[in-house]
Amino acid sequence: MKKKRIILISVVAVALVVCLALAITFIVLNVGAHRHRFGDWEIIKQPTCLEYGIERRTCKNCEVYEDRPAARLGHDFSEQNVCKRCQYEIPVTEGLYYTLSEESYAVSVGTLAGDVKEIYIPRYHEGKPVGSIAMNGFSGRAITAVHIPDGLKEIGNLAFSECEELTECSMSITATKIGNLAFNGCSSLKTIEIPPYATLGDNLFHDCAALNNVTIPQTVTQIGWGLFGGCTSLKTVSVGASISTIKSSMFEGCTALTDFTFADGITEIEANAFKDCTALSGLVVPKSLKKFGAACLQSCTSLDKITYAGTKKEWIAIQKELDWLANLDAAKDFHVYCTDGILNRWNVEISE
Repeated sequence: MKKKRIILISVVAVALVVCLALAITFIVLNVGAHRHRFGDWEIIKQPTCLEYGIERRTCKNCEVYEDRPAARLGHDFSEQNVCKRCQYEIPVTEGLYYTLSEESYAVSVGTLAGDVKEIYIPRYHEGKPVGSIAMNGFSGRAITAVHIPDGLKEIGNLAFSECEELTECSMSITATKIGNLAFNGCSSLKTIEIPPYATLGDNLFHDCAALNNVTIPQTVTQIGWGLFGGCTSLKTVSVGASISTIKSSMFEGCTALTDFTFADGITEIEANAFKDCTALSGLVVPKSLKKFGAACLQSCTSLDKITYAGTKKEWIAIQKELDWLANLDAAKDFHVYCTDGILNRWNVEISE
C-alpha cells in the first residue's frame, strides 16, 4: 500500500510539473507571437488650413499606439481669392502675366515694378483658376519670397531657376507636378514643403546651397535624378517608404550630409547617388536593397560603416557595380555590420 501511495504521489507530481511546463510554454509562445493589430487611424488633433494635425491608431489587443501627422487642409479659395474656411485673402501682386490655356491660366513674372521682392500668386484671375506657373516663369528674378496658392497644380520647368535671392517659398499643398530644375540655383532657399502627391522633376533643387532640411512625404512615389545635387548645406533628409530607388546623383556633392537611413522597401541605389558626400560616415541599409550602382559611394571619404539588416550571405549577394565604394580613406577601417557578423570592404569576416 505504501509503495502504491509513493507511486501515485510521483505520478501526480510529474503531471503537475508537465502541466506547469505546458502552461509556461503556452504563455511564452503567446507573448512571443503577439502581433499588434491596429485599428483605423483617427484624428486626435484637427488640422487647419496651415497647421498639420495628428492621427492615431491603437492596437486592438493592448494599449500600444502609433501617431502620424494629419496633412494640413490647405486653403480653399473662392474666385475672389478669399479662403472659404479661414477668410485669408491673397494680397495679389500686380504686374504678373497670365496665359489662358483651355480653362485655366499659367502665370509668369510679367512687368513687375523694380522694388517688388515678394510675390503673391492668385488662385483665380478674371474668374478662371490659375492652374500652373509657366516654364521659366520667374527664372532669374531678384525676388525674395513667393507664395504659391493651394489649388495650383503644376510648377513648370525652370520656374524659379537662378532666383538667387529667394529665401522663402510657400508651396501649394495640391501641386501634383514640379518640373525639372524648377528651383535650380536658388542658393538662398533654406527650407521648403514638398506637396504630398507631387511628381518631382530632375535636378529640382540642384545647387540650392542653403537648403538644410527636407522631408519627402510617404505618399510621394516619383522623383527625378539629381534631386539635391550640390546642396552643400543639406544635413538631414527623410525619404518616404514609397520611394524604391535612390536616383542617379540624387545627393551628389551634399558635403554636409553625415548619415542616411534608407526606408524599408528601397531596392536600388543608382550611379553617383552619394558621390562626393565627404561627411557621410554611416548608412543604414534594409534587406530590401538589391543593387548598388556604379560609383554610388565614390569619394565618401568619411564613410566607415554600413549597418545592414540582413545576413553576411545576403549582403554578399547584393549586386555591386564598378567602383560602387571607391576612393575611401585607405587608412580608415570600413565595416559592414550584418545580423550574423561583420565584414570588411572585401567581404572578409572580421572580429572586434
